[in-house]
Amino acid sequence: MKLNKLLFSIGFLLSVVAILIFLLVTKYSPTQKKVVKNTAAVMVDYRTRSDNEKISYREAQIRNFYDFPDQFPKTVIDGKTLYLVGYSWSIGGIYNRKNTAYQGLGGVIVFEEVTERKYNLIWESRESMDHAEGDYSHFHDINNDGIPEIVVTDVTGTASTTSIYVYAWRQDTFQLITPAERTIVPNGEVMETKVGGYFKDLDNDQIDEIIDGYRDEDKLLLRERIYKFHKESGLYTFWKETSKPIEPIQPEAY
Repeated sequence: MKLNKLLFSIGFLLSVVAILIFLLVTKYSPTQKKVVKNTAAVMVDYRTRSDNEKISYREAQIRNFYDFPDQFPKTVIDGKTLYLVGYSWSIGGIYNRKNTAYQGLGGVIVFEEVTERKYNLIWESRESMDHAEGDYSHFHDINNDGIPEIVVTDVTGTASTTSIYVYAWRQDTFQLITPAERTIVPNGEVMETKVGGYFKDLDNDQIDEIIDGYRDEDKLLLRERIYKFHKESGLYTFWKETSKPIEPIQPEAY
């Protein structure tokens, strides 16, 4: 009887040890989903990292930022050191955002460096954009007030249509200062820019206007809608429309 009790006790202890070993191995197993630090000398493209780690483009670019912060645009506003992190849209797979209307879209994120190599996410765009990674987004003092804005020059669709978003630093956050409107999409509503084109200072006031042009093939005119920054409102609003003659597009010879 005593021998049976002894054997039972030993078996019970061995079972407990086996369970503890299993839990420890499972917790630290390399197959478990966890943040993997990119130790390569060169930053891996966020889309490749997304595929490798089975995470969204947004999450992959955030991880790239934490591993290689010096590779991202940086500025100082009101004594705050800010970094700009942009990412592009994705189709299917792991979506960038939980909101169904915006789930596949790209965007920009701002991190503040609170101490050396420690960062807080302080702002994120909420508008509809396809591309905001790399050269599509940057800090630039566009209205010449000494405070950099975020400028996103997005290229969308097969026709390479340019869309412009400008965000200004107001009351410790960034606010959209270019015209936008609500657009219906299959999964809800999104905010979408009303302006595209390019920047140029037309009236020599040291502040760039936004020139949004298109070809009117019926009347053979290049029509340009021009948006001007107004210091009173702090917004870009429609200023005027111009037009000039153009030559018809000649059909390609085969």
